[in-house]
Formats: sequence, structure tokens, C-alpha cells
Amino acid sequence: MEIPVTGQALEAALSLYAGVMAGLVYDLLRTLRRAFRLRAVTMVSDALFWCVCALGMFALGLSAGGGEQRLFMLILAFLGGALYFLTVSPLVLEFGAFMTGILGRVLRFLTTPLRWMYRYLEKFRRFLKKAFPYLKKWFTIRGKRKKSTENADITEETAHAGKTHRYTY
Repeated sequence: MEIPVTGQALEAALSLYAGVMAGLVYDLLRTLRRAFRLRAVTMVSDALFWCVCALGMFALGLSAGGGEQRLFMLILAFLGGALYFLTVSPLVLEFGAFMTGILGRVLRFLTTPLRWMYRYLEKFRRFLKKAFPYLKKWFTIRGKRKKSTENADITEETAHAGKTHRYTY
């Protein structure tokens, strides 16, 4: 079945657009990776990128390709991505870094009371950690002293009770 020239031009334009969008998604995820710098974030963002690209190319083949995946569509998608990376990518990365910086400052401002509270709770925890060994000794000594006075009272009462029984005529 033959495809009209306008249909082929539409497929080519959509393939280029898909490449540009794949580059944009990659830069957004790259900004996220640069912000967190964790290996897990890198792995998840790479997997997410490839899933999005695979689904995008599949959808492109279904819609514009009429259910067929053509080689020129894949080549033009790669060319669209290369065009994006050579032209717009540096600007998007700068804008992403700028927005990440602003978001970081806003989050830092909003979490300042929580960080202060954590700092003082940490100081209080360290104080309790130092104080409890002393308090444990204090309660142990006090408890032993109290038991010994209670035992002394009981022995005096029994001794007194014993004297009254022993010496009564």
C-alpha cells in the first residue's frame, strides 16, 4: 500500500518531534539526577526514560505509521534528539538548574523550623544519654537505701514485738 507524500511528511515531522521530546524528557530526568546524586535515582530515571521512549516510538508507529514501524521514523527520531541536544539542551539544563536551586531554597526555608527542632531534640537526646547512667546509679543507690531502712524498721518492730512477748509475766 502506498503512502501519499503528505502522509510521509507528517510521519517524518512527528518522528522529529518525538526525538525532540525524548531529548527534553532526558534533560528533565538529568536535572533530577544532578539534584539528588543518588545511584538509585539514576537507575530509576534511566529505566523511566527508556520506558517512555519505547512507548513513544510504539505509539508513533501505531498512530502516524498506520500500525507499522518504519526505519526512517526511528532514524528521524534519533536526528530530532541530536538536533535538540545541539541547540536547546544547554538552555533547558540551565533553566532546570535554576529551578532546582529555587525549589531547594524554598524547601530549605519551609523546613527550617523542623531542622531547628531536630537540632534541639538531638541536643536533648545527648543530654539524656549522659544523664541516665548517673540517674540509674542514683535510683539504684536510693532504692537500696530505702529497702535497708524498711528492713530495719521491720526488724525493730519484730524485735520489739518479740521483747513484749518474751518478758511478760
